[in-house]
Amino acid sequence: MKIVDLQSSSSQDLNAHVIALCGRDTSLIAELQGLKPVSAAARLECCGYVDDMPARLRRASVLVARPSASLFLESILAGVPLLIPAKATKNDSAPSI
Repeated sequence: MKIVDLQSSSSQDLNAHVIALCGRDTSLIAELQGLKPVSAAARLECCGYVDDMPARLRRASVLVARPSASLFLESILAGVPLLIPAKATKNDSAPSI
């Protein structure tokens, strides 16, 4: 697996569909919707609260999320690998890496 910086010029040939599930964080949705696509094949879908989380997880190749017991269990049940960054959101107190 290759980790790519989505804002770098090397990601211009990136073919990805990223779904950002932001819950009730309307400011994050607005911030993400303001991002410009890095390539024609890179799509970013921003969603607020969804009621079909299990179906969305089953379609995913990987889940990147902040530490959460419910997401941990949901990723196991959906059979989706889970990546947990050290500091996932502005509110997390973990040190930046």
